[in-house]
Amino acid sequence: MSSLSNSGAWKIKFLGLALGALCVGILLLTAPPRAQAADFRGGDRVVIDAATVVDDDLYITAREVVIDGTVNGDLYAFGENITLNGKVERDVIAAGASVVINGTIGNSLRAGGQNIQLGAQSKIGHTALLGAFSVETQSGSVIGHDLVLGAYQAAIGGAVRQDVVAGANAIEISGSVGRNARVSVGESDMGMSALMFMPPAAIPVPNVPPGLTIAPTAKIGGALVYESNAPANVTSGAQVTGPITQQTPTPNENRVPPTPEQIQAERQRQTFDYFLNALRRFIILLLIGLGAVWLLPQWIGALAELARTKPLGSLGRGVLMALGYFVVAVMLVIVMVTLAVFFGILTLGALVGVVMAVGIVLFGVLTVGYWLFVSYVAPIVVSFLVGKALLERMQATWAQNRFLQFVVGLILLSLALLIPVVNFLLGILVALFALGALWLWLAPRVQGRNALVTPTFAG
Repeated sequence: MSSLSNSGAWKIKFLGLALGALCVGILLLTAPPRAQAADFRGGDRVVIDAATVVDDDLYITAREVVIDGTVNGDLYAFGENITLNGKVERDVIAAGASVVINGTIGNSLRAGGQNIQLGAQSKIGHTALLGAFSVETQSGSVIGHDLVLGAYQAAIGGAVRQDVVAGANAIEISGSVGRNARVSVGESDMGMSALMFMPPAAIPVPNVPPGLTIAPTAKIGGALVYESNAPANVTSGAQVTGPITQQTPTPNENRVPPTPEQIQAERQRQTFDYFLNALRRFIILLLIGLGAVWLLPQWIGALAELARTKPLGSLGRGVLMALGYFVVAVMLVIVMVTLAVFFGILTLGALVGVVMAVGIVLFGVLTVGYWLFVSYVAPIVVSFLVGKALLERMQATWAQNRFLQFVVGLILLSLALLIPVVNFLLGILVALFALGALWLWLAPRVQGRNALVTPTFAG
């Protein structure tokens, strides 16, 4: 399956980068610039009164959340009932049984829950991305960019300055859409009876008629494209500037089964694509492998020799290396999030950004390095090993040419990887043997370096 490799010098470089970034964060704390921290709040009921101004990003977890004041950052709210009556300068991310927006959001709203309502006084500066059983935008509400939603039912009564993209079983548009409306309307017998199986709604839920309804007060500045088996109910007085296009889904039972000729043609196409992809991979590995054998012959040869002389040790350590990658990746994420939350609680906002940046860089380096080794270096090492073993038995003089060893081994490995099922298992073994060989190659060098720095004391 795949592999590549990174040299030990990169570890030192990235460690230096991480330490340097932390030092920069500490320097920022001692300088006078404005540092935006994070404000964490929780409890049964959290209320930000109208006189309160929060100059940080605000994180709230509570049964009931009420924002009457101003948040000069992002708002993250999670609870049972969430109500925003005040103002949030940037983004709002909210999840709850009910999410009610009656105030102003400077940027985007991303919300999920049982029922979502944008009240008549609400104003969203950019996009609203919503997912719920029921979504309602009341007359007077304004969304400055797009409205994107997925719901059982949606009543769009406010103004959307640009596009509406929606999917639901029942959609009613009675407000204005600045550009195009593209909706998908499903079919269900559930109706409002679905509410019987849900917790009692904290806000009134509109009764939206099934299908797509364009009310008399609706104004759509562009095209209306809807996917539905039933025609839309476009009432008299509704204004749709562009064309109205219905797209009818084709039921599975009405689809014409493919003919034997079509099935044969599809099989031939899939077979051709399978071998074409294998050829592309062979060429990529050939080019990378020739470069690796030319530039790093001793390293490639050492890994191949370790895999040959210690096969069981390589396989066992390869399993540990693979598991270790996932453990280290998870621990890195946990440490990064924990430190960010800790510094946020201490209102050390500058360090939160530093920790997140350094953590993301280290996670990216670890993941990309592992993927490159497993995807490219591993098959190169195993190809070199297989080619050398074969040529030594056929003609000893041929085995002296490292390029020939690699090319012959790569051809054999690529042919074996063409066999279905076998290719999956073989790819795993190739990766594990190479990872284990890398462990065996690194171990004495790490131990030797530790021995050099270990202090000795005279008796």
